[in-house]
Amino acid sequence: MNITANLFIQHGLYYVILSYRDSNNKRKQKWIPTGITEKGNNKRLANQN
Repeated sequence: MNITANLFIQHGLYYVILSYRDSNNKRKQKWIPTGITEKGNNKRLANQN
């Protein structure tokens, strides 16, 4: 299984988006909130988690 992760900002928060293919070879996405706000210099902190 091949999984890719991307960092995305939505509603002022950082989210990790996991993209993968399920057993039927359909593309799926899972959005996971990090709880880290966009304000300030938090991109480095979001990438570390």
